[in-house]
Amino acid sequence: MKDASDGKRHLAGFEPLERCWLRVSEAAELLGMSPRSLYRSCKRGQVPFTKVPGIGLRIDKRRLDELLESRSLGPGKIKKEGA
Repeated sequence: MKDASDGKRHLAGFEPLERCWLRVSEAAELLGMSPRSLYRSCKRGQVPFTKVPGIGLRIDKRRLDELLESRSLGPGKIKKEGA
């Protein structure tokens, strides 16, 4: 293993994978909304999420990207399907 420029250790010859699970605060920042609003959107079923026991909500970045692409929405414009 060797230290990478980001201070994390990586196996030689392997690039680190992009993180696929986001904390609510990280996803909210990407969406241009407050974490509280994102929690509400999750509760309403507008944003897919997973509850991780002892950790909290996590949002799959790939599914979030797909959701935004399919709805052609910009930041801060999450709408319920059929609305």
